[in-house]
Amino acid sequence: MTVTVYEGKVELANAHGTIALGPGEHATATATTAPAGTQVTAVEARLAEQHARITALEARLAQLAGGSPVAISDVKPTRRTFDMTREELAKLAAECRFPFDVPPTAGSSLMDKILDDGMRTADLGDAERAAVRTLIAAFQPAYQNELVAFYRELTGGDGSDLDPATLVIEIEQKSLHPDLAAAYQRLAAERAGAKVAPGTSTIERYLRFALRASDDFERKLAAEIGPARARAFRRTWGLVDFGPECPPKDTP
Repeated sequence: MTVTVYEGKVELANAHGTIALGPGEHATATATTAPAGTQVTAVEARLAEQHARITALEARLAQLAGGSPVAISDVKPTRRTFDMTREELAKLAAECRFPFDVPPTAGSSLMDKILDDGMRTADLGDAERAAVRTLIAAFQPAYQNELVAFYRELTGGDGSDLDPATLVIEIEQKSLHPDLAAAYQRLAAERAGAKVAPGTSTIERYLRFALRASDDFERKLAAEIGPARARAFRRTWGLVDFGPECPPKDTP
């Protein structure tokens, strides 16, 4: 048995001995030998670093003052926006709130948990679960490349070593507040039925891409497991819900 710890503490024990492990540590035990620390590979070290970074980001986001924090979470509202009435969408638009879901991906403990919980909540069978994982494997590379491109445009950083969940949070957090507020205002109004001229900011182009990506994933999954089952699964996806407040009324 080999154990790598990304978060928290783990005790690995057998009849021959015990070893305590912390974040980033790695150990192996066999039926005839006591658990012992082993060298962490470069890939494993980077994975541990990414998990620690995600954890730190989520903790920081939870502490932010002013408006609702950005969060990719599996906390579900009564209905997703695609199930809401026009009146409910208009209310969100009046508050410049634009909750949106993100397609399932692999590569972070957060998204893996949301994926596993979602498949269980939607009561997907073995064949349906296999279809979801096959689609993720085919869908994620191009999706992640697009996220990296938005991240680079926004920050000037590389971003190629970040998983999709981290990239989404980073893009939201590193966007200028006026751009974020204006993008949420336009998209929320558009979702409620208004005709809106699209903006050109990085965050708004990302948000429009995010909507297309989610719709594309659901459409492809529907071709494999049927529209009703794909929609039931989509209701469990990770949700981004951030309230940056509306732009000042005198903002051009």
